[in-house]
Amino acid sequence: MTTINHTLSYLVVLLFASAVAGCTPDYSKSGSEGTPPKEADLDRGVTYDETRLPPKVGQCGKTYSGRATVNQNVFTCGNGNFDFSEFYNRSLASANFQIQNIQCPDSCGPRHDWVATRIWACFDLVKPFRQFAFVEVNAICPKAADAKPKGLPIPTALQLNTAPTLQNYPATGPAIIAETIGDEVPVNCPGVDTSNFEYSKTVKDCNKVDYTPLVSTAEGLARTHHQSLSCKPGCLKSPFKKLHTKWQCEVQPTAAKENIARIEVDYETACRRGGG
Repeated sequence: MTTINHTLSYLVVLLFASAVAGCTPDYSKSGSEGTPPKEADLDRGVTYDETRLPPKVGQCGKTYSGRATVNQNVFTCGNGNFDFSEFYNRSLASANFQIQNIQCPDSCGPRHDWVATRIWACFDLVKPFRQFAFVEVNAICPKAADAKPKGLPIPTALQLNTAPTLQNYPATGPAIIAETIGDEVPVNCPGVDTSNFEYSKTVKDCNKVDYTPLVSTAEGLARTHHQSLSCKPGCLKSPFKKLHTKWQCEVQPTAAKENIARIEVDYETACRRGGG
């Protein structure tokens, strides 16, 4: 009898757990699902501000920008011998990601892209010191008479591994994608990297937001970011593991005319020897 009671209790727990796991969150109002990691456990934070994203269909003769930065707090800027290549490459990839879907009308030429701004440096004016790379990639749907800028050349490994350098300081606005790294890049081997991905988009009315497509987009972008992370040699990366998703709307001042829906996705990137 004791065995039967234990079995029945176990089945009840399983059925209850399955029912809870199968519940679809209510995406018609602010909410969350899963367990958020403690702030002290976060290894990186990524923001993706779609409110500044270029349009999907460009206008002839108009220039659009994708801007991204990767930064990391450090104890010292040292003597300038820091390899910025990982920071630069991640910033460049994120900037290109923002403009890759711009379609040019048939009335103008094919889209032309170029690197307009790039910076890698270490700021040591105030603590914590900060090493970072910033890249701005421009795109234009050129008219027949428009010149096509050549843009900045690809920096050499030596340039990216010498004294901190400022080149063409950006005066064109904040990054659309920003990544703050607390741990190492690539991810330690073995090790677990916990990321917070924040996605924001403008909405008209906070009381009439369907979060379903917004959560889907945010989680898709978080998966894309997970794919971009790599493990140190000798380790393989485990599949994407979502920990927590939160969705809410922030009412802006009347003068702003539009409010901001914000989605946060916390997830793990695990690196283990031999995979797993």
